[in-house]
Amino acid sequence: MPISKIRILLIAGLLALMPVALTGRAICSAPHSSPTLSGGGTLKTMPQGGGWVQISGLGQRANGFYGSAGSRRDFIGASRFDTRSAFITGSVGVLSGLEAWAQVPVHHLTVQSLGGDARSTGVGDVRVALRMGPELVGVEFPVAVRLGAKFSGSEFPVDATQLPLTEGQTDWEASLESGLPLGETGLYLMG
Repeated sequence: MPISKIRILLIAGLLALMPVALTGRAICSAPHSSPTLSGGGTLKTMPQGGGWVQISGLGQRANGFYGSAGSRRDFIGASRFDTRSAFITGSVGVLSGLEAWAQVPVHHLTVQSLGGDARSTGVGDVRVALRMGPELVGVEFPVAVRLGAKFSGSEFPVDATQLPLTEGQTDWEASLESGLPLGETGLYLMG
């Protein structure tokens, strides 16, 4: 079977394993994938001693939320929640097929309401990981495995008047990545 058909079957299998309903968290700094996929059309890890650094920004303003029935509802006290975040992400090749990866988010959160304003600025949840590509075991296949952890980058306030910058817990994470370029279009599909 040609490698392109294997790639398509692998991605279709990964998509079939996705949950039907996805949920999110308010301040959760999700890992970015390897920028080498977009530049080279591959999931290969960085060569030994090679690396990359990426700075991403996020801005979000909300004055309401969606209730359990799916209807839009205003926050209590005519509140407005502003999030401004920067994510510093980097990776370095340790061995052929193995890279170390880290991400440090910095958040500036503001809530303005009729009852007063609240602000928090600082480091959010820090992530570190090892990313292993197929070249680690001497094969060429469009799959990479990432094993890592998320740590609180700042104190989690147990106070309803303070905005938390972190989830306040340590999580162990594992992910499986795959992807393929879509011909010569410069586009790619990744999961």
